Amino acid sequence: MKFPRKPREPVDINLAPLIDVVFILLLFFVVTTTFTRETQLKVDLPEAVSGTPPWKLCVLSPVAIKACQ
Repeated sequence: MKFPRKPREPVDINLAPLIDVVFILLLFFVVTTTFTRETQLKVDLPEAVSGTPPWKLCVLSPVAIKACQ
């Protein structure tokens, strides 16, 4: 004996609550994250052994002509 089947309703997944939860999690992680601040970076710069200071150099350009005089 065959029983008549009820037509199935289409299943839809509502994404609006899922997106809300993702944004709340993102907001939570952004607010609770601690960032470390590097106030000073220690850099060992090399020192020049030879050479002339920049104010001793005279470059022939329209801007530097007045500085060389």
